[in-house]
Amino acid sequence: MSSAKDTLKGTLRIAVVSEGPTDKIVIEAVLATLLPQGDFIVTLQQPEFCVAFGDFRGEYGTGWKGVLRWCDACKVDFVDLTSHPLFRNFDVLIIHLDADIADETDIKLALQCPPASATTDRLRDLLCKRTGMSQMPGNIVLCVPSKATEAWVLAALYPDEKYSTHIECVPRPADRLAGKPATERLVSSGKKLPQKYEHRKDDITEQWPRVRLTCAEAQRFDHDLRRAVGYRLVA
Repeated sequence: MSSAKDTLKGTLRIAVVSEGPTDKIVIEAVLATLLPQGDFIVTLQQPEFCVAFGDFRGEYGTGWKGVLRWCDACKVDFVDLTSHPLFRNFDVLIIHLDADIADETDIKLALQCPPASATTDRLRDLLCKRTGMSQMPGNIVLCVPSKATEAWVLAALYPDEKYSTHIECVPRPADRLAGKPATERLVSSGKKLPQKYEHRKDDITEQWPRVRLTCAEAQRFDHDLRRAVGYRLVA
């Protein structure tokens, strides 16, 4: 059977809607396990970079509220998400949302963890509804890490760390990264450091197979990404 790396035609153009820029970096690390560098280009659609303020702010803001505002706007402005004009320029859309937002007062979708899927399934349904879709087509990939993307980063970089529950159920995994030695700290004073994430991106790529085995939501994201890349395969 031909591999995606051998048969992909042209450069895969991928748009990302995420809570923040560090989530995009992790997604790029995962894509690098499927495609050679240079065979894909990732563009952050949300949050947008605001030139005036020099940060990621844009029209809808950052974080999970920014993601949901972006989805709401799609439902208002277009028949459904598949009619969004971004598909004139992109082949695949990835929508990211951390599962810990299910605990927010405005959401209230959290169920007992484990299993992580009890809550992530509900959040996936929420994303479909907020974009006006009954279900997502193959070229739209949902990325819903539990409890957050940082659980995947922990699984990749600190595989021997011990937890009182399954790693996908550990609250505030970013706090664990903030507690690492200063020289390797990806999170400091509550802020995620994009340059530090970039520095460890290749390590996340290398350890992604282990993350897939550790985190069911990582495995689901990987599966859906492979399906999306399959739309580009030559028959």
